Amino acid sequence: MNRFEENNQSISQLADQLIHHYQIPSSSDKKEALDTILKKINQSENSNRNNTKINWFVRTAVSAAATAAILIIIYILTATTSYQSGDDEIAACRLPDQSRIVLHHNSSVKFKKYIRTRNVHLSGKAYFEVVKNQKFKVLTESGEVEVLGTRFSVESHDKNLNVQCFQGLVKTHYNKDSWVLDPGTGFSGDNNKQQKISLESETGYPDFAIFQASFSNEKLTDVFEKLESFFSVDIEIKSDTDKHFSGTIETGSLESALQIICEPLLLKYKFTEKNKINIIQL
Repeated sequence: MNRFEENNQSISQLADQLIHHYQIPSSSDKKEALDTILKKINQSENSNRNNTKINWFVRTAVSAAATAAILIIIYILTATTSYQSGDDEIAACRLPDQSRIVLHHNSSVKFKKYIRTRNVHLSGKAYFEVVKNQKFKVLTESGEVEVLGTRFSVESHDKNLNVQCFQGLVKTHYNKDSWVLDPGTGFSGDNNKQQKISLESETGYPDFAIFQASFSNEKLTDVFEKLESFFSVDIEIKSDTDKHFSGTIETGSLESALQIICEPLLLKYKFTEKNKINIIQL
């Protein structure tokens, strides 16, 4: 059998298959059969194209949704928040678990934005009030500080690390060694010397973490606004907002500051959440 005959046989077989597939009536002549076949083939192709389009849109939509979901999950897991203080600025912020950080001049922290992270990256100097929970770590270029529910400060510059413990216990890691600090003690380390030291502070707070302000007949709303900024809280006054306050406040404790303001004005404070406070009339 030559190539011509093979091709003819193939075409014939294809024709037979088409006729059988599209069920052409036996009474139809050749022209009618051909027209019918071509019409049905065209309908089938259009149908297939439409189904292909629908399937393509479905697949594309599902793929896009899955990709978006994955990207959102990755973003939630990796997104970070940064805070930085200026040259002559003290800045305060809170972590997702409501632990508080006070930044000294020219310092910054970075931590996970959405996750209740217990790892914080610090550059410079900061004071921490850590909510009791799982282990909390401060990571610096000089070393690590590991704590569990405590108040402490960390300073890291040019491979030098200084840590002060004011409450609870602090474990400091530096140059593959570690030191456990209790309240009233600290750590000082550089490439030449590392040692545990006694703190001179009697206030229980580093100087930059103490709220210091004097007020003379100042509006209560303005006074609380300054407290909100320093302690990174929300204060809502539920009583007379026309009250004024005069006095000096010098404390690192939010509750002490609230007492100093509220008692002479016959007010009381109530924590509705860790960082939300209502001021009400006695």
